Amino acid sequence: MDGLLTPISTSRLSANKNEPLLQEVVLKKDTAKPNQSSAQRPVNSPEEALEVLRHEPDYDQLVATLRFLDHEEAGSAFSIKEPNPMAAKLVQVLVSEIVPNYWTLLNEESRETKSSALGLLLSCLRSLTGVNAIIVRLKALLQETKAGDGKPKRPDIAINLTVLLNLACLLLKGDDTIRGIWNAATKTLKGNVKTRMLLQEILSTFGSGRILSLTAEALEHAKGHKAEVDTSNIWIANGPEYTKWLSANIVKWQLTSPTPDETKLCSELFLKALRLGHSDMAMKCILTRLLLTQGVDNERFGLLVGNLPRSEQRKVLFSVLKTFAEDYLDRLGTCDTEGGPKMVSAVAGAINSITKNDPDRMTYLVEWLTVHAQVLLLSAGYVHKISPLKLTLLMRSSPWLNAISNRLSSSNQRARFLGMVVGEGLSSLVDKGDKRLNFQLEETELPEGKWYKSLVEIQDTLGSWDLLLKPQEPTQKKTSLKKLSHKPAPSQLRTQGFIIEELSDEDLSEQDDIVGYGKPESDVEDSDDDPELVKRDKAKAPVYVRDLIRYLRDTDDYDRQKLALLTAPTLIRRKANYGTEVTDHAEELASLLVGLQDKFEMDNFDDLRLQAMIAIVVAQPQLMAQWFAKTFFDGDYSVSQRSSILAVLGLSARELAGFETSEYAAAASFPSKSLPEKVERLFLSQSPSNAYQSPSSSSLKPLPRNALESVATSITSNFLAPLSAAAADSATGPDVLKLSTFKSRLSGGDDGTNNAAAQEEQHISNPKIKIKSRTKPRIRAIPNTTAHLISTSFFNPLTARFQAALHSSVSRIRGIMFQPYLLALYLKTLALLLHAAGPSTLALPQMTGDLWRLLLSTSVRAQAVGDVGVTQAVLFGLLTLLDVNEDRMRDVCQELGKEVVETEGWVAGVFEGLRGGDEGGEEERTKMMAAGVLVRLREGVEKYRLMMVGDLIGL
Repeated sequence: MDGLLTPISTSRLSANKNEPLLQEVVLKKDTAKPNQSSAQRPVNSPEEALEVLRHEPDYDQLVATLRFLDHEEAGSAFSIKEPNPMAAKLVQVLVSEIVPNYWTLLNEESRETKSSALGLLLSCLRSLTGVNAIIVRLKALLQETKAGDGKPKRPDIAINLTVLLNLACLLLKGDDTIRGIWNAATKTLKGNVKTRMLLQEILSTFGSGRILSLTAEALEHAKGHKAEVDTSNIWIANGPEYTKWLSANIVKWQLTSPTPDETKLCSELFLKALRLGHSDMAMKCILTRLLLTQGVDNERFGLLVGNLPRSEQRKVLFSVLKTFAEDYLDRLGTCDTEGGPKMVSAVAGAINSITKNDPDRMTYLVEWLTVHAQVLLLSAGYVHKISPLKLTLLMRSSPWLNAISNRLSSSNQRARFLGMVVGEGLSSLVDKGDKRLNFQLEETELPEGKWYKSLVEIQDTLGSWDLLLKPQEPTQKKTSLKKLSHKPAPSQLRTQGFIIEELSDEDLSEQDDIVGYGKPESDVEDSDDDPELVKRDKAKAPVYVRDLIRYLRDTDDYDRQKLALLTAPTLIRRKANYGTEVTDHAEELASLLVGLQDKFEMDNFDDLRLQAMIAIVVAQPQLMAQWFAKTFFDGDYSVSQRSSILAVLGLSARELAGFETSEYAAAASFPSKSLPEKVERLFLSQSPSNAYQSPSSSSLKPLPRNALESVATSITSNFLAPLSAAAADSATGPDVLKLSTFKSRLSGGDDGTNNAAAQEEQHISNPKIKIKSRTKPRIRAIPNTTAHLISTSFFNPLTARFQAALHSSVSRIRGIMFQPYLLALYLKTLALLLHAAGPSTLALPQMTGDLWRLLLSTSVRAQAVGDVGVTQAVLFGLLTLLDVNEDRMRDVCQELGKEVVETEGWVAGVFEGLRGGDEGGEEERTKMMAAGVLVRLREGVEKYRLMMVGDLIGL
């Protein structure tokens, strides 16, 4: 017996000899004073709270600690609901030590007020960390019960399981629990990676069925040990009740206007709820509250379903139809029931609200409608054989006529076609002669329509399966063809001896026309000596956009990567105007291409990737141009990847405006859309050159990596060429000394040139003689229909996001944007977009003002100091502004007078600060650009000086 009792601690009390050994103890609850130690030691930090909870606190200390940990009550910076190590320690102590000891006492209090001790405890544990701690504790207790080590089990395990089950039920009770847990966890959470991890953890916790299975097992074990368990309150272990709770939380969250990420999380939770084994109950709950409740936005259900995969959307739509049929349509009975047509119309309206604006969901309905039409035709044929009178009466009834009428008035072409073939097929069984229903349309007389109408005549009979025992012969036809093709060769080999044959002249003349076969080319891939090295399962070029995406994702397969890059530009352009493949997968495809790495060091990798991204923008410019602009600033990409995004925006805008012609544009066109080559030469002439056409643009050559720099250099050369010619002409001397030059031109020119030169010579010798100025031949301008598109989708998103990044408090995006190479490329891209929009753009004044102010901003000019690349980019932007606004310099000087004068001073400083002298060098080129800007600016200032007096005085 002595071994059964072991002392834990020994305490000795000082004896008072004057006091009796036995004393009466009186408990005074009303006059009990609070513990002085708890009042003297308030909890001021999470560490102190953890220390108090670990050392068996009394009731007052526990309440004070819980009140401190409650974030809303204390208002401290620490929150136990956020995922962090300290919160995990506190929650673990609360679940494993505090709850088993204090549950009975806490449960006796009122649960309605949040300020109660139980309310404070639930508030501290209502987080993802708290739910996981309860799950881990339940799992540990269940594993302890299953341990087969032969030792007796602790009798308190069943009681602890009961306590944890009741705690979990109270903790998760309510329709807003999951949303509250999400909001508490994401309040201070930053970064997409952490958000995705939290999303996956919530899905695995609440949607995987782990809570349901563990609680059900714990409940069964508690019942088996005859613990006092109130099973009516433990709803969390009941599958239907848990499904209802999860569905109610999804509905509540969806009705609070969630963000796109939250909507996606709700959709995935909805998908998990359908897989818990009670899909009908989950569907009925969500459908009733989101779609069939007054005052609720009907589009919420469509948004919830729209984020699901296509295969799951099909299952959800089938469940919706099943729910409507069981709850509303099956109780109607026959079609003649009073209120039946109205109920059918109401159900049709509800289904239309789900499937509208989504062609895939409509396709599912049409497929099911097709199957029903086939079954109806087959059934009608059998009914006519058994009881023709019943089919005749059915054909004369109003429901039949209404059904055909509704099909013919449908907006869906497939539904109308099925209605016509069903009507003609059933009418052929009942009506005779001219009374037969015949729409006399080409669709019903095609092979498909005839096949549908022939279904009413099908007769299924039982036959012998002897035909199946006979060998199939399709393979023999192929082998016979091969044998016939190889017969001449062996017949020549079997000839023996010398055969002398006389040939006539006619035979020789006939054989002269015979052309012998050439030597077969050697196959490099099959030339290996080792047959194991020959790869026979070669990848085929993708023909659908989804196949292209699958190839791009397979980064470990060289053949697939190469085929995807070679096929992408042509495939995207070909699919752009046919179907919705490119529209549905444009963003996914673009994100894959932007982040694609040259893992195998392929030839022309950068050019092929660039051409594929250009094809996406050209296919969907309004959507993808804004997406690329957003990705350039918000995406987590390197400087090289961001520069490729700028190149895509600049080159695609030039192609849309007609300045570039991609080599893949002609290859992507369908043969039915083009004329034969000989006819095309007769009717299609070469397109006239545009006034802004860049001579460096190549239509059949791949673009290099510095394509934007090449285009910028070409535009700069075109701008400076007239100025250089005028400067060279004025530097040769006065006009009197140029008579010999004109005489030489007179001797070698044509009549028109001679007359013009003679008039110019007379004018120089006698200035009083006036000649009429010759006007430059005007080039017919091509209508620029893409100017508004370039302005709104290309130019404005780039400038607006740059201004936002300029004033942003985040230093990362500022550091990336002001990297010299990237900043120079960004400024050149804006200039090229303005040049592509052209002078006929309605938004040209706004674009001019935005770009001019951006170039003169303090941040940009500070980066240009000491960096030739950024300086050249700023000067190129100014050259483009002056070139595009050549015909509206008056408006420019009037609207941007201050900027014009400030630009003149800055460019003059740049010109004077450059040494030059190195022919072909960067400084010489920069100095030429500065000189060109100065000449144009001073011409405008001198011409419109009076208009700019106000701005000059202001300066």
